[in-house]
Amino acid sequence: MKSELIDKNNCTGLKSKATGLENLGVCPGTLSNSAKPRSKRFKLDLKIMKKWKSGDIQKKFKLEDHYDAIKTLGSGTYATVSLATCLNDNKQVAVKISRGANSCEKLASEYKILSELDHECIIKPLKFIRSEMMQEAYLVLEYFEGTDLKEFVQKNGPLSVGDALKVLKQLASCVAYLHSKGVAHRDIKPENILIDADLNIKLIDFNISKKMKSGRTKDGCKFSTIFYTQISSPLYAAPEIKENLLYTESVDIWGIGIIMFTCIYGYPKSKKDFGKNFSKILMKEKISSDIFVNKKVRDFLVNLLCDDPQRRLTADEIMADEYIMSLVF
Repeated sequence: MKSELIDKNNCTGLKSKATGLENLGVCPGTLSNSAKPRSKRFKLDLKIMKKWKSGDIQKKFKLEDHYDAIKTLGSGTYATVSLATCLNDNKQVAVKISRGANSCEKLASEYKILSELDHECIIKPLKFIRSEMMQEAYLVLEYFEGTDLKEFVQKNGPLSVGDALKVLKQLASCVAYLHSKGVAHRDIKPENILIDADLNIKLIDFNISKKMKSGRTKDGCKFSTIFYTQISSPLYAAPEIKENLLYTESVDIWGIGIIMFTCIYGYPKSKKDFGKNFSKILMKEKISSDIFVNKKVRDFLVNLLCDDPQRRLTADEIMADEYIMSLVF
């Protein structure tokens, strides 16, 4: 899809794609790079040659010479993750492996973002290696012993409200930190939350994360950056993404709502029920009709899963909610 040229002082072009910037809670001058026309790329062979000469590409690196693979932990569109033992120090690590130029670029971008972050609930990068001619790349990460939230809830059933809020507090702290550092994750979902038996979590998979404009906008604008590129997992995507509209980092707040909803109400074991379970209409019906959950908690969850991005809570507002935080044990 071709990007449109947009005058920063005139939001007409934006309104052709959305119902108006005021509904996003941002100002017109905060357009993300992903919303601007892309410049022509250099030919791939010239780009590779430049990196080859600079020494960024390791010509003869062989993964098996440095890491002993134990088992596959997971796989996705761009990469496969394996549990491995580092032969130098005998420590276990997770190795994310990408093949092909495009996938390697995404892995390099993920490493760049992760290397600038330091939060206890964000997976830590240890090393990034490119192999010969960029046909393979490896991102070595700390190994967190646990499982993803989807599998955890499917196996153990829904969490108590107190335990769900413990997960929420960690994730909200993590997202508040990301946004303060100018990073939007853009794909917060159960599969991207690792959780252990003590309900400690790690946020993973930053391959479609994006740097944002620095600082907050003025004039009451709640969120700082507009994105255009339509990404995220369709099942969990915020309404504005599903409707192919412009969106902001508030999609991360929708993701927090999805995580809390999953913790309290469970995750369907049957694939045919996936789409139905995360329909915005059915989620709100389930929340509003639940007489067993405190009304203030239900209202809080509705504010996370609000159709209007401007009305969603920010991560800082979540952390500042004294009543909700008082329920975390």
